[in-house]
Amino acid sequence: MALPTYARLGITKDEYHTIICREYDSGKSQADIAEMLGAHVTTIESYFKKNGIKTRDPWASKPSRSVALCEWQRQVLDGLLLGGSRLEQISKTSARLSFGYKFRQTIADIEVALSSLSFGPIWESPTTGCFHCKSHAFVDLLPIRRRWYPERSKTIPKDIQISRVTTYWWYISGGFLSRSNSSSTAAPVLCTEPFSPGCRETLVTKLADLGIESSIRSTGRIWIRKRCAEQFLRYCSPNPIAYQYTHKWRLYS
Repeated sequence: MALPTYARLGITKDEYHTIICREYDSGKSQADIAEMLGAHVTTIESYFKKNGIKTRDPWASKPSRSVALCEWQRQVLDGLLLGGSRLEQISKTSARLSFGYKFRQTIADIEVALSSLSFGPIWESPTTGCFHCKSHAFVDLLPIRRRWYPERSKTIPKDIQISRVTTYWWYISGGFLSRSNSSSTAAPVLCTEPFSPGCRETLVTKLADLGIESSIRSTGRIWIRKRCAEQFLRYCSPNPIAYQYTHKWRLYS
């Protein structure tokens, strides 16, 4: 029998209740709290109902912020959304960017790159050790969300451009080098599991248009062919490469 969430976290029922109420009152959603506690969102929803905790109207009127993203920042955003970040609609008129990564520095780098946005606090998941953050809601992010989520599911926009900037942030946020014991050369891998097979094929075609050959593995990930690895890394390489990401460009062991 599975342990209750509070027991798994090593806290009491009262402490568990206090945390849930405090985080919800601070503005976090039930999904945010579930992610923070390493629980399924339905577990948190059931807890609210069972304990009579009053919930907010998810479409309640909220102060609307506006932001003007430059073309470079739009390319950064496209790269992050390819790499696993999400745009969440939180009102009828606005959306926010949500992301989580293993290293806190990655989140700090995103905040600098998207300095036109403002962000909430960075928090660490007690179960995964990953760091998470969300931007505040902006009316200008809603059309971008509709572009990426035309029918609720995340999909690759038809007009996406795989620019150097977009590819860099895609690789930083959702890529790694894979090494095998039989070869001294690594292969760049792009984590595209959440996308449909058709979306992955679109990305492979976009990369091929750049002269970069790749293939889709059974895992749903895109592997850059080793003969194109140097070309791929040169294409998305900034100058200079930030120290915290040099391992992603260390092609030879």
